[in-house]
Amino acid sequence: MEGGPKGYKWALEKGAIRKRWSGRARIALVFPNEYKVAMGNLGFHTVYALLNSFDSVLCERIVWDPDRLSPTLSIESGRRIDEFDIIMFSVSFELDFLKLPPMLQHFNLHIRAEDREKTEPAVIGGGIALSINPEPVAPFMDAVIVGEFEPIVDAFIDALPVLMDSSIERVDRLREFSYYSRSFYVPRLYMPSYSNSHPLCVTGWGHKKDIHFPVVPARWEGGETVARSVITTPDTAFGNMMLIEVARGCGHGCRFCAAGFAYRPPRRWRLDNIKEAIIDGSASYRTDSIGLVGLEASDDNTLNEIIEIALFSKKRVSFSSLRADRISPKFAYLLSKSGIKVATIGVEAGSEQMRKRINKRLTDNDILRAVHTLLSHGIKNLKLYFMLGLPEEGDDDIINTVNLLKKIKETMLYYARRKGSMGMLTASFSIFVPKVLTPFQWYGQAGSKELSERINFIKRAVGPIPNMRTKFDSIKNARYQAILSKGTRRLSRAIELTFKLNFNLDKAIKQLTARNGQEAVLNESIKAIEKIPLDYNCFSWEIIGHNIKKEYLLLEYEKSLKKIETEQCNPLMCKACGACKGDI
Repeated sequence: MEGGPKGYKWALEKGAIRKRWSGRARIALVFPNEYKVAMGNLGFHTVYALLNSFDSVLCERIVWDPDRLSPTLSIESGRRIDEFDIIMFSVSFELDFLKLPPMLQHFNLHIRAEDREKTEPAVIGGGIALSINPEPVAPFMDAVIVGEFEPIVDAFIDALPVLMDSSIERVDRLREFSYYSRSFYVPRLYMPSYSNSHPLCVTGWGHKKDIHFPVVPARWEGGETVARSVITTPDTAFGNMMLIEVARGCGHGCRFCAAGFAYRPPRRWRLDNIKEAIIDGSASYRTDSIGLVGLEASDDNTLNEIIEIALFSKKRVSFSSLRADRISPKFAYLLSKSGIKVATIGVEAGSEQMRKRINKRLTDNDILRAVHTLLSHGIKNLKLYFMLGLPEEGDDDIINTVNLLKKIKETMLYYARRKGSMGMLTASFSIFVPKVLTPFQWYGQAGSKELSERINFIKRAVGPIPNMRTKFDSIKNARYQAILSKGTRRLSRAIELTFKLNFNLDKAIKQLTARNGQEAVLNESIKAIEKIPLDYNCFSWEIIGHNIKKEYLLLEYEKSLKKIETEQCNPLMCKACGACKGDI
């Protein structure tokens, strides 16, 4: 169904769900980022589709739109937020924590949950960022749904009458809501006590005996359908592409990746269900472009079969990024047949020694072989992902990165001379963030001066090379991510101030410290970007009971120091990390 107000950016979208308002629970699903980012997020699509699959529920979308924040209206029907019964935030990125207070303010709601009145709608949070560490924004949330939504959507629907009953005191409603699932987290029911000597640590969690502790992330084992886009729109980074999830989680064990550990163990969806999604979904939304999500957990044969199915259905296939050691001649041939113009490879580090440290398990030969394979099959544009500021990174690692880029460019020149056409080589560099729930959560973050020097060195070394471009993430934003990733509830006061200070978190922390004497907030923001002693215990984010054992993360940390690699996760053979309820 085509939808959206005429003349606005979502006017060309297809697949939006519209229902009559009478007799239904009305839920506003809010994404605290721009429309094009929201519509490229498969989790957002999935929650939207699941909620609307219940006849008793109406779910409409609201996105962050600085040009249109006041009043903020729903996409489907242009309704005001005060016409909804429940507000659900889907939060995928820590930087989006900063947008929550201004959105709540524009919704004419009290920003902090403890200040809300009985008649105000419940504010529920969810998404990967909140599932890993909800504490920095916990005071803004009446409740947080932790983990994957599919296995607990029924419990959520059952609990809606309780959440919507304004005749019951608000805190009593929320307590009753928490009983429906161990994955429903109501921050007001838990009172953390903080350590004076260890800023990021909690000495205890005060809560009543009938309140579950810790909160357990929900995990889906799969079903008859796979997650896919329910709405297509040209206004995303992917254009009118329909995203399809082929697997969930990743077992490669890259030591910097929080999502990789949070979604363990990896789960592969059935090939016939993927085929059905490709054929039925693309037919429903009249798109010839498919983006496959979750390739990391798929084996080589499955990947090839999926592409062959798409080609048979006359669909073009795209990927977010590929592992170099998975690019076989047959795979490259199928990619070329599908019409792909750019291949993206996640290299992460330019030196083999650093790739061992981060457990990437790729050699230079793996990468160069993949480049040869892609170029020989006519895919001439390459994009490589790197990270800067990785743990124990030295000058030699940066020099090796430059040398690797030059070798790749020489290979591209060789094929360009043979084929008479030169492609573009793009090297994108993100800044390492020591995320929680990873072996690197104890590491610090490289300083701004050091990072700037390395960026400038790379620019000077490869900038003049024709048909090569470099992109670098913001150093400041990476620092904010580190602070927000490891934050406690005390950080919420600074987050509230950032909107008035043009989203300057540094200034907000300093202002809060100067005006209110809240040195604890300043101390934890400093510690979040420094190296954390290994004897720190009971981190604030451990209110979430992830299955990954701290002992396993420490073991991986020690292995990183020794540059020892760990094999890919195999749930049938290994129970070491705890995700499969095993022992080290």
